[in-house]
Amino acid sequence: MKLRNKMGIVFFIIIVLIILIDILTLHRYKFNTVSGNGNPGLVPIFLIILVLLWFSFNLINLIANTSFGKFNLIILFIVILPVTIFLNKWAWYHQCKKLMFIKEQLIEKNIPIELVSDITSGISIYTNTVYFNYITLLMFLSIVISFGLIIALIKKI
Repeated sequence: MKLRNKMGIVFFIIIVLIILIDILTLHRYKFNTVSGNGNPGLVPIFLIILVLLWFSFNLINLIANTSFGKFNLIILFIVILPVTIFLNKWAWYHQCKKLMFIKEQLIEKNIPIELVSDITSGISIYTNTVYFNYITLLMFLSIVISFGLIIALIKKI
C-alpha cells in the first residue's frame, strides 16, 4: 500500500479519535453528579498523540521530498503561513472561550474556587475537547505543512 493511501486511512482514524474524545467528554456540566471514575477520554487522547506523531513525520517527509520547484514552495509557504497564524489565534480564542464557559458553570454550582482552578487548569473529563478538537487539528496540520515546506526549501537551496 502506498504511503499516501496509508496517510489517508490514518487521517480518517484521527477524525474518528477526535469524535471519540468528544463523546467521552462531559458537556452537561452537572458537577455534583460526577463520580471519581477518572477520565475515559485519556485513552483516545494517548492514541491520537501517537497517531499524530506518525502522521506528522510522514507528512513532513512527503512534503520535503516533493518535486516542486523553489518558487512553488515559496508560494505555498506564503499561502500557508497566514492560515497557520489565523488558526493559531482562532484555537487560542476557542480554548479561552470554552474554559471560561466551564469555569462559569462550576462557579454557578458553588464549587470551591480551588477546585475550579484544578479542574480547568489541565486535561480533565470536562476539558478534553478544549485541547483536542478540529480547530487544534487544523492548526497542527498547518504547522506540520509549514515545517515540511521549510525543510523542502532548505533542501532546494
